[in-house]
Amino acid sequence: MGITLESCHPRYVDRIAAKYPDLDVIAARVAWPWQSEMIAIALHKANVRMELHGWSPRYFSEELKREIGKRLRKRVLFGADYPMLGHDRLVDEWTQQGFSSDVLDDVFFGNAETFLSSIGVD
Repeated sequence: MGITLESCHPRYVDRIAAKYPDLDVIAARVAWPWQSEMIAIALHKANVRMELHGWSPRYFSEELKREIGKRLRKRVLFGADYPMLGHDRLVDEWTQQGFSSDVLDDVFFGNAETFLSSIGVD
């Protein structure tokens, strides 16, 4: 369909986030096949968050799962991909991955609330 994967590389998120440090950047999806690079960018740039729609969490890399439970806990936002991946199914699959309830609370709504509040949305 004319879309190249190279154009989706997270290096472009890194460049924009570095050039505009006051810009809040939400990187969509899991950045496959460059998950390690996206994780590094989200950890390095305070203005970058990851929103994980479009993928079942059972297919997340082990590295991504580990970082969601630790260093990315406050930087990840839940997203669905309705009708392909419905809300109920994704909540069940996130729960099955073994994340603590505190991590799930952050991912499902806490991180979004924090982000929206930071940009003036009540």
